Amino acid sequence: MHTAALKPKVFMPLHHDACGYLIKKDLETFLASLPEPRPMFRFLSDPSDYLLPLVFDPKAKPWKN
Repeated sequence: MHTAALKPKVFMPLHHDACGYLIKKDLETFLASLPEPRPMFRFLSDPSDYLLPLVFDPKAKPWKN
């Protein structure tokens, strides 16, 4: 599986319209089935989330290693 090879830190499916929340639970279930360490899940929904800045602290624990 590519997640084992790439070891992504964040999984961010982009551009979900008003019905995108219908797949959110499926994505959460899928990510929970992955072996540790799992990527952080950031779900973005139109239109409100696109107005919020995405900020990551490179000194934070998830980014170390």
